[in-house]
Amino acid sequence: DTIPPVPSMYEKTVKEMRKKFNKFAKDNEQLQYLLTDFEHIISFRKNAAAGLLVMGVIVGFWLGIIVSLLAFGKGNEKKVKSKSKKE
Repeated sequence: DTIPPVPSMYEKTVKEMRKKFNKFAKDNEQLQYLLTDFEHIISFRKNAAAGLLVMGVIVGFWLGIIVSLLAFGKGNEKKVKSKSKKE
């Protein structure tokens, strides 16, 4: 018979957070599924969680660049042209 290892600090923290979130999510079945999936990804698929985080940062960065260029790119050109005409 082997003795299981003592729960790590990570496992204790996840268990405490799960108790807190269960109070909020007890009436919402979809949120329960989401919390279960999140816990599974974090505990068993650490590389996948890191990959999702990195991909989110990269996609968000490029989306921000594209939106800023589309929203403000042509407006700056008009301001520069109007300033040069005034001088």
